[in-house]
Amino acid sequence: MYRVINTLTGALAVVTHTERPISFAPLCDFPKTLHLYPSEIHDLEATMISEGGALLCAPYESAFVASHYLSGKGLPQSSLTLFTCGEVFEVPIYSGNCVFEAVYPVKRKQFFAKTVYISGGMPHQLYTECGKIRARIVEAPSEVDISCEHLKRMCVIDGLPDTSRAVAYRECDGVFRMASTDKTLTLDSVLPLASLLAHRLGRGEVTVICRGTEFRFTLGASHDSSVCLFGRDFFKNA
Repeated sequence: MYRVINTLTGALAVVTHTERPISFAPLCDFPKTLHLYPSEIHDLEATMISEGGALLCAPYESAFVASHYLSGKGLPQSSLTLFTCGEVFEVPIYSGNCVFEAVYPVKRKQFFAKTVYISGGMPHQLYTECGKIRARIVEAPSEVDISCEHLKRMCVIDGLPDTSRAVAYRECDGVFRMASTDKTLTLDSVLPLASLLAHRLGRGEVTVICRGTEFRFTLGASHDSSVCLFGRDFFKNA
């Protein structure tokens, strides 16, 4: 049995298991499949798979979808620990009436900057997100000015730690447009840029557009989170 959850990044199938599966397979009709199963140490574990069967590095989307799914099951208002992609999350459980009003926080991460010469020998400021899962971010005159090949090569640079993804972005009319090396778009494809904007801009509302999809975030909402996402801005009623 599975349940389909509609999100900004596409319809996602949530499959629950009574024990850890021997192998993880995608449901062919959906771009992403989230497997939830018991953990020996934590309450739950999660694994997200792309339509083609690739393992997706999307811990925040996995945690938020798990919260949305479990809240819809009518569970008590309490938090569960979820282990995914090497990270542990406290997954909030909301009552059924406020699922779409839920607020999902993204913990603060540090960034460090370094100037490198790419894209025709021009200097660019690279920002590297710290943590177990890292991203490299570069501001460019246009998010497509840096070729896909250059963007992929940014994940491995001498003197800098390797990263899971690379992002190029620009600001245009108050909106931030970005490109990512991720083949399958997830919330985690966009969150590194939102976190960097929180460090640079402080507080406020921002819109990030990636591959034609608009993501709305609230920056600096609390002392222990850099970004907050409202359930109504990510999950769809249909």
